[in-house]
Amino acid sequence: MNDALPLLPLVVADVPASLRRMLMQEGVPQRRASDAPTAGRFVLYDSRRRRSPQLTPDQTAIDVDDLRRVLGGDPFAEAEVVAARRTAWRVGPWTATEEPAARERGLLRRRCLEALRGAVERAGGVWARVAAVPHPYRTAFSFRFDHDAYDADDFHAVLAAVAGRETATTHFVCAATHERHPEALARLRGLDVGSHGYRHHAYLAADENRRNIRRGIEVLQRAGLQPCGYAAPHGRFHPALPSILRALGVPYGSEFGLAYDDLPFAPDDVDDVRAAAIAPLQIPIHPVCLGIVFEALSVDDRGDPRSRDRVAEQVARYFIDVATAKHARGEPIFLYGHPDGRLGRHPEVLRRLFAAVERMSGVWWTNFSEFDRWWRRRALVDVRVEPSDAGWTVTSDRLPDRETPAIEIETADGIVRAPLAAGPMAVRNVVDERRSTTDAPWPRPVGCVDATLRERVRRWIDWERTTPLDDIPRRPLRNRIKRALRRWEEPA
Repeated sequence: MNDALPLLPLVVADVPASLRRMLMQEGVPQRRASDAPTAGRFVLYDSRRRRSPQLTPDQTAIDVDDLRRVLGGDPFAEAEVVAARRTAWRVGPWTATEEPAARERGLLRRRCLEALRGAVERAGGVWARVAAVPHPYRTAFSFRFDHDAYDADDFHAVLAAVAGRETATTHFVCAATHERHPEALARLRGLDVGSHGYRHHAYLAADENRRNIRRGIEVLQRAGLQPCGYAAPHGRFHPALPSILRALGVPYGSEFGLAYDDLPFAPDDVDDVRAAAIAPLQIPIHPVCLGIVFEALSVDDRGDPRSRDRVAEQVARYFIDVATAKHARGEPIFLYGHPDGRLGRHPEVLRRLFAAVERMSGVWWTNFSEFDRWWRRRALVDVRVEPSDAGWTVTSDRLPDRETPAIEIETADGIVRAPLAAGPMAVRNVVDERRSTTDAPWPRPVGCVDATLRERVRRWIDWERTTPLDDIPRRPLRNRIKRALRRWEEPA
């Protein structure tokens, strides 16, 4: 084979959009075949969608349909599913349930790209990526607080528990429950703040959702805050959410109903890194929190302080286990909880978690807004990898001014890492670290819970008691049903 073309970027012809998204998440250098058909030595295509593309003598085609056979089923189609399902996690002796995405996108991404890496390496290539965090860090940590309701004691206890570590926190505030407490909103000035909507509900109707998000932002702005992101109540993702966020100028959302335990990505169907760099981003988190474990207690135990203390102990251990496993994999450690009668009653959960992360090496303490800005700058980095006698020659372009990205090259012995500099640079084949690559290094769901008929009906009519009756629109049909039931339930 003529070695004139570089090993990377990969040239991507007609492949599923989900695979392009995975490659962008991973930071693997890639170029569209329509833009640069000879940018690299390896050309990805899907034989289910088209015949093998026309190649130069230097190029090798890799059919990604082979990944379906290796992995079984169609992981690319699975990664496009937008649906949520009640799922169970084991936390100590309790089984806690939440309604996250029905598909484990992070697991699908890791399996797909591990199989693709094998195909590229067997063809004589190399697997490299722009690291998920700036040099010299190995991973990132942030804790997300969802301020659903206002509880003064809990609110102040949580802020006291993270005092001095606020740089690793982001606060999503429900405006309706906090606008009557200007002292609380004033306390959040200078911190990273996002919107949790005006009312604590994620509406099924796009226009109702839009009004709720916009109103929540406006209330926080009038209080002197500048919310940068949005997190939907209950983690629910609406298909219209990306367009709503774009129209409102909100750079990112964080809805575990779309994805959890995964790297950030643009949920829009974008197939170009430049488009992905300006599209509304999704920042996934781990969906288990203290509150849902409290909900797993029996009715008799929920009011027992001793039972709640035991839950707090188990959740602290659980959070530390998740953080340790994510650190070993080199993926962001993004966890969350509620300062409204839960975390503030048990500040030791936060103190133990933050202390454990402090003992970990190479952790970037950041917030969601800072991470969002970094992720966009990372997406624009252009990398070319060519073989050399001692390793590789890496040529970089469009490097950010504020941070130093790193290149990570996977080898059989471990990961070779080097900070990127403009222009060509030599990267020696010297392993920097070994990283966990097992499928389930942190606690994964133990099963799914089928919704009852009553739950499905309640979801269809978008049942909630948060919105005042007179504020519920009369259309569509589900709203008329909801209004009638609320009127019957709440007689004048």
